[in-house]
Amino acid sequence: MKLRHIFIIAFFLLVNILIIIELKKGFNKPIEVKIDKVFLPNLSANQVQNIEKQFKAMGYGNISSFNTVNLISEVQGKLSQGKVDLKAGVAFKKGDLLYKIYDVEARYALRARKSGFINLIANILPDIKSDYSNEFNKWSIYIESIKLHKNLPELPAWTSAKEKVFLASKQVLSEYFTIKVKKNN
Repeated sequence: MKLRHIFIIAFFLLVNILIIIELKKGFNKPIEVKIDKVFLPNLSANQVQNIEKQFKAMGYGNISSFNTVNLISEVQGKLSQGKVDLKAGVAFKKGDLLYKIYDVEARYALRARKSGFINLIANILPDIKSDYSNEFNKWSIYIESIKLHKNLPELPAWTSAKEKVFLASKQVLSEYFTIKVKKNN
C-alpha cells in the first residue's frame, strides 16, 4: 500500500474517533427542563336568552337549483325534445314528457339480430339431423316459433352434454343471450 493511502485511512479513523468522543460527551450532559408558569385567565359568562328576530335579505342575480338531475338514456335511439323545454328554471310536473326516444332503428337492429339468429339455427339444422336425429324435430319447431316482432321464445332444453357443447361451439347460446339482453321484443 502506498504511503498516501495510509495517511488517508489514518485521517478518516482519527475523524471518526473524534466524532464518537464528542457524541459520548453530548449524551452525558444533563437535560435542562424549563418549566413555564401556567397562566389561567379569568372568564366571565352571561346567561343567554333565545328570542326570535325578523331578518330580511335582498338579493339580485340568477338563482340556481340546489339539486340537479342528470338524465341518462340507457336505450338506443334518436332523442328529441318533449313538451317541456328543459332550461334552467323551467318547472315541470310528474308525468310530463321531457324527451322522446325514436327507437325505430334499435327495433330494426334487434329484428336483424333475430334474423341472423334464425339463419344460425337454420345452418346447424342439417348437422342436428345427422348427428342428433332425435332432437331435429324440437329444433325445427323452435325455428318456426321465432317471430321477429315478438319476444324470443326460450331455447329448447338440450338432452345431452354433447348437444350443449355443439350449440355452444356454433355460437347459438351466445347469440341467444345477446338478443335476450338487448331487449325482449
